[in-house]
Amino acid sequence: MEQFLVCTGQSILLPGNHSPVPATIIVNKISGKITEVQARQCTRNDLPANLNVTTWVDAGNLVVLPGLVECVPFVIQICSSWLVTP
Repeated sequence: MEQFLVCTGQSILLPGNHSPVPATIIVNKISGKITEVQARQCTRNDLPANLNVTTWVDAGNLVVLPGLVECVPFVIQICSSWLVTP
């Protein structure tokens, strides 16, 4: 059975918008892909009852950037081979 993470909040930066807006993002936890974006802040009751939501994140007013991948650990690993130590 598929499992989903839902992230909802007041300040989600969506494609085509210049500033954050209320929205809800649904992510398939197995594939890691965003499966749906709703341009409103949803509650659990707004989503289909058959949607297997295993993680619910209410970001409140924190800014959410869907699809942004943190690459810092990988960059540090690559750059560490370039560093010259005295």
